[in-house]
Amino acid sequence: MTEILLDLVAVIITFFILKLVFRNKISPYHAKFWSVVETIWLVSSFTGVSLGLYEVHKVRAQSAFLETEEKVMAEFEDVKVNLYEEVELMQPDNTVGDNVKESVQWFHKVATMLEDGYKDNKWRKFIDYTRGFVFNEKGVSHLTDANVLAFDWPKNEHLNPADIVYKPEMRRTIDKLLNLEADTTKLDKLKPVNKPEFFARYIFVLFFTVALALKLLKTYAEYMR
Repeated sequence: MTEILLDLVAVIITFFILKLVFRNKISPYHAKFWSVVETIWLVSSFTGVSLGLYEVHKVRAQSAFLETEEKVMAEFEDVKVNLYEEVELMQPDNTVGDNVKESVQWFHKVATMLEDGYKDNKWRKFIDYTRGFVFNEKGVSHLTDANVLAFDWPKNEHLNPADIVYKPEMRRTIDKLLNLEADTTKLDKLKPVNKPEFFARYIFVLFFTVALALKLLKTYAEYMR
């Protein structure tokens, strides 16, 4: 409310200043000058409408981003819950072999990485590494000393991927995380670019204030004819 009153005061003050500056255009009435004033007013009005539509677009873009982000968060939480359920069902004792222990450890490893949030890149790299090492997919990471050191899995460097168990569950988790990764990529593209526009807004407000004062002055000049 205060800002509106200040804008109104600014327009009134500008009106009286322009009235003094252009008093010779008021009487006698200067038709060409007031035609230019009308053009300035139309330009400012068109600019105002354009900026208004731009603001509406920004609000819609922000709304779409927040809606998609909420869905991604829900998807992420669903993956985490399902993963913890898988971990709860896998409680091997000391009698099982290293291949079972390593397989269960994989689920614990992913669950730990997901605690850093869906934006973290480490779980993405680990999933790519698993696709290459366990499922022998092309175009992704495979077993190397660097990957073993980075992810600390498998602890047994001589583990044969064919001996890994729980592969269907592992594959299901990987597919969900790949879908999540694709959705997060879409989310990043939807993220609005909020650049500061204070200077441009200030210039427009100044321009609109002058244009409105000139429009009022034109109305006054026509009344005084």
